[in-house]
Parts: sequence; structure tokens; C-alpha cells
Amino acid sequence: MQFSFDSTHQPNRRDEVEVGGCKDPLKATLDTLQCISDSNATCAGANYNTEEFKKYHNGKDTNTVIDGADFWAGAFSLVKLSFSYDHLMNVGPNMASIRYKEIVDFPDGTSFGLPPSSEYPWGFKVIQHELKLTIFNSHVPCKE
Repeated sequence: MQFSFDSTHQPNRRDEVEVGGCKDPLKATLDTLQCISDSNATCAGANYNTEEFKKYHNGKDTNTVIDGADFWAGAFSLVKLSFSYDHLMNVGPNMASIRYKEIVDFPDGTSFGLPPSSEYPWGFKVIQHELKLTIFNSHVPCKE
């Protein structure tokens, strides 16, 4: 698939595309990613089909088990996640494609009862570039 960007480098997005099943799987997926950015474990956990979810890194299944709100509560105690998008598109029935940067901020230690620190791994920031998420047969709840 070829990706194109406009001259202002704003994300490409085809809004309100009727793609069958879910009217807008892209919106449903972005809503879930917003739950993650907001550190809302209940919201993030509710939006995963834990039986069928698979996370791949470099084409390999990471065997990551996302078991609902408990997974996200644990993750959010360790890191703050946010996303910067540069490609957003509904690509077919219940399918969306997203290319993004993931920003991972580690706490300063105070949330663990430690004195504040900026010494690694505390206060550390990781920006992961050129991540691609393609949702096939989305099981993200569609809120129409």
C-alpha cells in the first residue's frame, strides 16, 4: 500500500467511510488509543477483544496478553503513553491503518514511593518512530 501526505504534513484521513460492520473502524480504534493516552484502564481494557488480540513487532507475534483493565492499570503505573499520527485511513470492511510515533514517558519514581529522580530509568522518554498499526476484522466497539 502506498501512503501519501499533503504538503502541510497533516494526517491523511478518510472520515465517515462506510466500510461494512463498523461504520468507522478508524474512529473506533482512535477512541481506544485515546483511552490509552488518557491512562484510562477501564476504557482501554473494555475496547480489546482479549481472546483474539495479537501484537506484532517486526512481523513477529510478541505473545503480549492484554487481559483487560488489569493489564492497562499495570502499564499505566509504569509509563505514560501518547501517540503522534501521520497516517490514518479506513482501508476496508472493519479495517483501519494507522502510522504513528509512540511516546513513552517513564515516571520520576515518586509514584513508587521513591525520591524524585531523573537518573535512568526514571524520568526517561522513549519515542518510537514509524510504527504501523493495521486493524483487520476490528473487534473495537463501534459507538455509533
